[in-house]
Amino acid sequence: MEELERIQSNWNTSFEEKGQQCYELGKTAGLSPEQRKMCFEAAVYYYEHSETENILCNLAHCYFILARLFGVQSEEYYKRSIECHIKGSKNKNYQYQDFYKFYDVNENNIDLILRTIRLVKPSSFNDPTDCSIVQEGLNQDIFPTKSVFDGLRVCCFGLVKGKQRAWEDSKKWAYYGAGSKGICIRYRFFNDVLEKGLGEKFVFNAVEYKDVFEFDRGIVADGFMSKTKDYEEENEWRLVWYDRDYNCNQYYWSKDGNIYLPIGKENIYQVFIGCRCPETIAQSIINYIGGVKNQVMKIQPDTANVFKLKSYAVD
Repeated sequence: MEELERIQSNWNTSFEEKGQQCYELGKTAGLSPEQRKMCFEAAVYYYEHSETENILCNLAHCYFILARLFGVQSEEYYKRSIECHIKGSKNKNYQYQDFYKFYDVNENNIDLILRTIRLVKPSSFNDPTDCSIVQEGLNQDIFPTKSVFDGLRVCCFGLVKGKQRAWEDSKKWAYYGAGSKGICIRYRFFNDVLEKGLGEKFVFNAVEYKDVFEFDRGIVADGFMSKTKDYEEENEWRLVWYDRDYNCNQYYWSKDGNIYLPIGKENIYQVFIGCRCPETIAQSIINYIGGVKNQVMKIQPDTANVFKLKSYAVD
């Protein structure tokens, strides 16, 4: 192919530039499958020999396309695609945000909930349309190579947005907060607590909401960072962690296939206690948090309008 040969023979361009040109050429309409494969393989070669990191998401896409469309080193390239996408998408924007998460609590799990965040296998999600590429038993299996996800875990959070107070939303307490018997924690993740526990192998970004599932951008973007618009009001962010050689280390530990990452109480900005939460649980929270004003709040129907929930400081 003349254009590919011209790109490869141009001595006046860097590996990064050649990789980008081969990548764009591979997306050109009208090329035969074999020509596209040649372009993406050339892009991988040049991207892999580039010393810059701003090409990682494109490299991830090349791995994904070669594995999915052309069966090139499929399992290995899928794993590389996940790793490159996570590394190329990393930022610390989450450190400038507040997040919330509802929990169903009891005497046996309250200490673990207050002291850790849990990352779970996405195949355990209760909605089969969420992370559907890992779900088993669908009529048309979107992604049959499930073994590449063995070292992948996900944790979901809601984003606190202005005056939209999720902990005063009765629907969320009914659905996520165990019918108001649970709690809601408001987090702030500073001091690189996630990096200290998970290394560089995670990305923490906003979920994209879409009308139609498309599987053309890659495993992470389409498989784990996108959801149906039915959930759009949740403003969800996700922490996606991947280690192809997953094993426990000093920072996190595994139980029943989940990962529990220790966090300090300084990462908990507030705890909201459901109006039906047992008093023993509420007292455990107060004892752990201490006497910081307005850090532990009780959720109750508003005395002025019982159709609304309000938060009240626990003395």
